[in-house]
Amino acid sequence: MPRLKALDGLRALAVVAVLASHTLNIAHGGFLGVDVFFVLSGYLITSLMIREHETTGRIDFAGFYRRRVARLMPAYLFMLVITIPFIVGPAHLVGRLPWPAAVASTAVYAANWAQAADVDNLGPFLHTWSLSVEEQFYLLWPIAFMLLSRRAHRMVRRLGVAVVAVVLARMVGFAVHPGIWPYFATVTHSDGLLVGALLAVLLAWRTNRSGGRRASRRADVTPTLAGRMGGERPAAFLAWGGGALIALAMLALNIPDPGTMYAGLTLSAVASALMVRHLVLSPDGVMARALSLAPLVAVGRVSYGLYLYHMPFFLWMQRLHRGMAQTLLAETGATVVVTAFSWFTIEQPAQRWVARRWPRGTPSRAAGLTPAGYPAAPGPFPPVVPRFPARQVPAAVPTYAAQPTYAAQPAYPAHGRPAAGLPAGVPVQAPSPYATPPGYPVAAAYAATLAAPPAAPEPEIPPYPGYPAPLTRPA
Repeated sequence: MPRLKALDGLRALAVVAVLASHTLNIAHGGFLGVDVFFVLSGYLITSLMIREHETTGRIDFAGFYRRRVARLMPAYLFMLVITIPFIVGPAHLVGRLPWPAAVASTAVYAANWAQAADVDNLGPFLHTWSLSVEEQFYLLWPIAFMLLSRRAHRMVRRLGVAVVAVVLARMVGFAVHPGIWPYFATVTHSDGLLVGALLAVLLAWRTNRSGGRRASRRADVTPTLAGRMGGERPAAFLAWGGGALIALAMLALNIPDPGTMYAGLTLSAVASALMVRHLVLSPDGVMARALSLAPLVAVGRVSYGLYLYHMPFFLWMQRLHRGMAQTLLAETGATVVVTAFSWFTIEQPAQRWVARRWPRGTPSRAAGLTPAGYPAAPGPFPPVVPRFPARQVPAAVPTYAAQPTYAAQPAYPAHGRPAAGLPAGVPVQAPSPYATPPGYPVAAAYAATLAAPPAAPEPEIPPYPGYPAPLTRPA
């Protein structure tokens, strides 16, 4: 799936907001950047699965989890290794949990539940709660996607129900037992991921319904699709309004506030989805061009590392009680250096190795796939057959052995006129195997072409009554 620079730019703004909230009192609302990350993750992961389902009719679970592990785990383990000295060394950055328990809960992506029990449990690992929520989502969502993939409208309804259920669980949980715990629990703070997944399903479903089947295979579908889905100007207005809403919420909200639990997180997720939708459908718009600036794209590409490594350095520098400028410079410099080292020596090599070892696009050997690789029974996201009208896509692509022959078709003369009523002696040739009978897929005509014997050289057409003789040069 092509990478949209504008989404990297949005990711950069989100990570800067989160990091600022961990060091500047004025940026207390930057925690909402995590919800922007959630929406982006839900949208991108679901879009990848939809594209794979369109192409193969299935989800390669082993490949999906392999790519997630290659993308996230090497840097995550490196973060654990370099953070442990901050706990057991002179810095003594510890939480309420014994440090082996804190490391263990972080290593198995259960940090969010430890944080829900007590926000001070994990010390320098406290920021890994969001990564734990995402990993738990990645573990369950592909399975749920396949179970729901037979009916797109059913998936839309159930995702909507799931979003409402998470929001209600957070509101009721906070009302019954006030505190910060609903912010960390998966069942009360996964609505951003579900909103992103719902956005991806809606875009793919409406793309297919409107006839833009080819566009659904890409994340950066054309502005024409934006026109079909409500127009570019209203979408741009909603996207800019969503950005303004997130900015105002960051200035006004704190994590323990009732407004955060009752409305702030949900509104931020919806506003982020409006921005993502506009960036995807209008890649040449003003917002997309602004977010595609090279510095923002560069920060967005390494945003995972910046988020992953910043916390121990931030806590350590803040304990030294130096001046603000010196603290900011040391925090930022240490985080950037370690992130760059991780990007070039750990993250990229691991992903390249997995891509070489298990390349994408390997033909599936699953039952129900034809030699062409198209699914025998399309789901809500039908296969895209290039240069083939959607109304002619059969429910099941016939196998080559079942293709009809051309013996019963009428013959045509070599010069292209009907054979009926021609004088005797006019040569007649068999119908061209390149002509595709109406209602059959292109693959059938191609298979018939391969099976047909090579045609003999076409004889010269002699003149006959009613047709002039060809001009000849005088001897």
